[in-house]
Amino acid sequence: MALIQHDLRRLLSFHAISQVGYMVLGFGTGTAIGVAGGIFHMLNHAIYKTGLFLSGGCVGKEKKTFALEKLGGLAAYMPITFLSALIFSLSISGIPPLNGFSSKWLIYQGIIAGLFNTFSQKLRLIYIFALVCAMFGSVLTLASFIKFIHAIFLGQASAGADNRRVSEVSWSMRIPLLVLTGLCFLLGIIPRVFLKNFIDPALPGKMFEIGDYNSLVVSGLILLGLVLGVLFWASQRKKKLRPDYFFIGGEDPVPTPSFPATDFYRTIQSMPGINKIYQVMEKESLDIYNIIYRSLILFSYLFFIFVDRIIYLLTGITGYIILGLSYILRRLHSGVLDFYLAWSLSGLIALLVILRNK
Repeated sequence: MALIQHDLRRLLSFHAISQVGYMVLGFGTGTAIGVAGGIFHMLNHAIYKTGLFLSGGCVGKEKKTFALEKLGGLAAYMPITFLSALIFSLSISGIPPLNGFSSKWLIYQGIIAGLFNTFSQKLRLIYIFALVCAMFGSVLTLASFIKFIHAIFLGQASAGADNRRVSEVSWSMRIPLLVLTGLCFLLGIIPRVFLKNFIDPALPGKMFEIGDYNSLVVSGLILLGLVLGVLFWASQRKKKLRPDYFFIGGEDPVPTPSFPATDFYRTIQSMPGINKIYQVMEKESLDIYNIIYRSLILFSYLFFIFVDRIIYLLTGITGYIILGLSYILRRLHSGVLDFYLAWSLSGLIALLVILRNK
């Protein structure tokens, strides 16, 4: 659902749901390291998802819209917001050495620990299925945030948009972005410091890591690769290139094709079978609020029909009974005195019989 959204707030909201799935998965492994990963992921999700919503708020403040098709090309005008949003996007996608990877790494180890600690074949199949879903979910998360970054910051500006009026937000909004970005790096590079002092003491058992991941070494290698890349790019800039024009043989120039980010993943949306699921989800048919709301509407309608028809039926029956009795009483009032005396004597006799029986 996040892949096909055209509103950045809805895209981020669907990922809030998916990240809760990782937390529940960590708790559901039943292992100390999995529970630690679930708790750690709760904190990490609060950090990078707050940063993503704040980045989206910065964009909305400057562009007055959250529609992805009306955005694009903002990286040059909002560099700090762009770099922060990029770090948050990589973190939620589980890219090392950021905090999102650190907690997901623990959850993966918790699944593997549960897999090897059970003798039930059914549970092993469940653990394998959960591991595949968790890793596949990270891939889809990265895919949707490629769309997020491209549509807002890297792609072409929408038709008629004037980005020259856009500028970076004030420092009161930039400072929180930078603080949250720093926390993503800090908890990703030295996660064991946080785990040792805040999570390990609360666990009933000792957290045992299966796989080895030296975050400091990985961070150093990534930083070295970035430095070498920047140096190579700087060395290429000094080369003088001769500008020239394309020879088109007198033909009309063909415009450069455009690939808007909002058209990403439309193939998935139109796939047979999956398109029906998308249609149901777009109507929010499985939303618990809508289910309760529609159920109450149906119940109130049925209750109204029941009460309305029952009251109508009772009123009709009562009316016909009264009409019938009134008809009988009218027939009894014939005006003959002897007939009235006979009814009076019958009533007295009936009254005497009732009193005698009591």
